[in-house]
Amino acid sequence: MKHWIGAIASIGIALSAGASKAETYNMSSYLTIKHWLMSETLTEWIKEVDRETKGAIKINMLATSIGKPEVQFDNARDGVSDIGLAVAGYTPGRFVLTNIGALANVGSNAESISGALWRLHEKFPEMQKEFEGVRALSVFVTTGLQMWNNKRYVEKFDDYKGIKLHVSGGVIADIASALGAAPVTQPTATAYESVANGVTDGITMTINGIQVFKIDKIVKYGTVFPGGYSRAPIILVMNQAKFNSLSKENQAILLKVSGEKLARHIGKIWEDKDLVSLKEVKALGVKVNETQGDLLKQTNAAAEVVIDKWLAEVKEKRNYDGREFLKTFRAETNKIESGS
Repeated sequence: MKHWIGAIASIGIALSAGASKAETYNMSSYLTIKHWLMSETLTEWIKEVDRETKGAIKINMLATSIGKPEVQFDNARDGVSDIGLAVAGYTPGRFVLTNIGALANVGSNAESISGALWRLHEKFPEMQKEFEGVRALSVFVTTGLQMWNNKRYVEKFDDYKGIKLHVSGGVIADIASALGAAPVTQPTATAYESVANGVTDGITMTINGIQVFKIDKIVKYGTVFPGGYSRAPIILVMNQAKFNSLSKENQAILLKVSGEKLARHIGKIWEDKDLVSLKEVKALGVKVNETQGDLLKQTNAAAEVVIDKWLAEVKEKRNYDGREFLKTFRAETNKIESGS
């Protein structure tokens, strides 16, 4: 009897030693926790991580972010936070390859572009180098940034000229300049104040975004370009040392529930929200022009100029031929849009 009791006790000790110890990881973001991406989608992701790792990985979404939006990547890299959600465009020059997701004319929707962006990250070491010090958990994009302003209704290409636009920096600033508008780079948090006080004539922001930030209440005109004038690539990262401390099994689980799956899921939700928001914005009285004809052709031509500029930047800052990178990216977006 004592032999069996001893054996059972030994098994219990072995099982206890083999079980993953629960760890809590603090997550900081460029967004407030009231934004739907945090309060809805990423909250569900956190629950899935907890469920799939059987409680071994618990993520604590901080009620107040640590530091300004532009330091979220650095915070995760330096261990100030364990997990960070950051906008690539907030740190110009760092995410040169990642910013391919911000280019116009590379895909038709946020789901396919987000999925393709993650596939590129996993395939190209050159892109992974932009994430030194962290492990990327997912990389995705917002829906298209559209133009909203109080200066004029844009019907022809020359109407872009001189419109002072609040932009988040990076590719969208280049595109605004190529259109003849006057970009003013400022954090998203200042968007409402900037437009309401006339510091800028308008802003580039997603359709859903102008509702979230209540800008739909203070603008008269909208110009919607298919796929958007640009998009904001967003990166979800974990401190490399903290990721390495996870068991191989839990590393694999974390990446499985994140990665392309999460990227495409977020992209799809964003697209769905934009469709609803567009109807509501129009109903509110914002006069929206969905570009077509000559305006569409000339806007496309301006977007291609920005792609050429991006290719030159890739060559200069990464000593890399971005044409193959761009070709692969477009091929992956097409695969996803065709169902593969």
